[in-house]
Amino acid sequence: MDPTVNCILFTIAAYLVGSIPVGLIIGQVWAGIDIREYGSRNIGMTNVYRTMVDTHGHLPWVMTLVLDFAKGYLPIHLALRWLSNGNEPNPLFSYYITLVVLAVLLGNLYPIYIYFRGGKGIATGLGIFTALIGVYILIPLGVFLLFFLPSGIVSLGSITAAISLPITFYIVGRNKWGVFNAENQDFPPLSPTIFVVITTVVAIIVIFKHRANIARLMAGEERRLWSKKKAREAVVIETVDDTETEEIPDIDE
Repeated sequence: MDPTVNCILFTIAAYLVGSIPVGLIIGQVWAGIDIREYGSRNIGMTNVYRTMVDTHGHLPWVMTLVLDFAKGYLPIHLALRWLSNGNEPNPLFSYYITLVVLAVLLGNLYPIYIYFRGGKGIATGLGIFTALIGVYILIPLGVFLLFFLPSGIVSLGSITAAISLPITFYIVGRNKWGVFNAENQDFPPLSPTIFVVITTVVAIIVIFKHRANIARLMAGEERRLWSKKKAREAVVIETVDDTETEEIPDIDE
């Protein structure tokens, strides 16, 4: 099959995999609930945690994290090998992988199965970029923990980790480590320049998706992950005449 056609088909499949609403499925299977009706109304791991941890323990949110990570990791891991012919040079290979990266990420952010209203791309993005740079993902992950652990605010860690991502790719690419190494036997080296650009775009997308969180951070109103207020008990506060509602802030995924 023509490599370009193969890439197009793989990109479509990657989008469909990225679109799988893991958190929604976990909520329905585990508790018979629509996670979009609770807490931040988001389908990501954070909202699954806050909504279900008190009644169903830690397994639901852990499964959401693992499966969201997997749907990012596996398409990229496979694309690196299926869209190449060993380490035979291919000037289009970096563009092929870029398309697959964007397809998986956009699938998570705008899933076709639930009317294009998805998560914020953090766990899936972690899977995507782990598949690309392996152990060096510990750099943005370390940045996440540096800001999250003292504050308890997931969105703060997510935003700062996203900002560190293109810097990490610049360092890895400049040193020709991992997927940028010409001596790799499994696939051709990727272009550092292309992936610094694409990770910059991804960082901008993540920041845009967190714009409401940023406003609350600046106002000092962003909630901590371990806030005592239970998401399931405070989804909507209705007035007597049902004319006004107050939703819990969307803290992250």
